[in-house]
Amino acid sequence: MFELQRSKIGNMFIGALYYPPKPLYKAELLLDHIEATVEEINRNFHESRIVLAGDFNQLSDKEIIERTGLTSIVHQPTRGTNILDRVYVSSHEYSTVRVVASTVRSDHSAVVAYCHAE
Repeated sequence: MFELQRSKIGNMFIGALYYPPKPLYKAELLLDHIEATVEEINRNFHESRIVLAGDFNQLSDKEIIERTGLTSIVHQPTRGTNILDRVYVSSHEYSTVRVVASTVRSDHSAVVAYCHAE
């Protein structure tokens, strides 16, 4: 039903989401699912980090943050004047976040987040 892929790599859970401009389901159902998933990860994997990224289109940034406790790290437009492509994290390890031209044909910019190795 939802276009959401989840993977666990080491102690990190990574979610990739596509929320279409005209979904066949209510946004509330997706938000409920995301909230429940983050709660389950936090309950069962205390030391894990969470990254949720993708094309959120018109899904409410504020509501995702309120429901999950995750932090949004993209603060520049990714399509026109809109921030549609977002990254939410549970820990503040990414020291650099850049919005850059995509290397594939797209009207969206790419988001690159990384941390400097010490």
